Amino acid sequence: GGAWGGTYVDDEVKKMIEGIVREEATQNLTMDDWLEVLRIHIENAKKGLNGESEKVLLQLSNPFVDSVRATGGDMETLRKSTAGVSYCKKNVRMVIDADVFAKCFRRPLDSIASHINDFLRRKANIQCVLVVGGFAESPLLIKHLCGQIDQTRCRVIRPKNPSMAILKGALMYNQNPEKIVTRISKYTYGIQYVWPFDSSIHPERLKVIIDGKKKCSKI
Repeated sequence: GGAWGGTYVDDEVKKMIEGIVREEATQNLTMDDWLEVLRIHIENAKKGLNGESEKVLLQLSNPFVDSVRATGGDMETLRKSTAGVSYCKKNVRMVIDADVFAKCFRRPLDSIASHINDFLRRKANIQCVLVVGGFAESPLLIKHLCGQIDQTRCRVIRPKNPSMAILKGALMYNQNPEKIVTRISKYTYGIQYVWPFDSSIHPERLKVIIDGKKKCSKI
């Protein structure tokens, strides 16, 4: 996922909630308050959203509700003020229509599928895409990828317990580095020197102009 992973969905949901209850109503929330909503309850909602469910139940913390009320907001008025969103006072839950919540997935899903398809166009010998990590537990992600990627050419595979795959791989590598046959580094580092160009010793084809000065490249 990278820039389009599950945390991007968290950010979109956070913006949606702030738009529903007014941003100033959430300004007094601490990072821990947000983390409780985002990392626990939104994670459960992401895993439960499969494109067929009708409602998403988002459990809210008491500090969250108190913060809204402290700024003059009223959670009970959500039913009237925001289409597709209501509030269950008894269970302290925000009830969101699935199609409204699914909008938070739209950009990351399209970006991931587009990135994979661009890569497949450049690499013809890829036969499968292995989807791992926390976001891989989202049925909506898998359904979207299967619909956007030609399954006759490249299969989309999600292993059992995909959120644990990366952790297990790290532990296996720590115990036996030979288990990881190849690795692809995200960045590579190197140093290249250039010298003042001297026509008496340097080939003309290596001459480059840097900051208006003649240099010899590929030394």
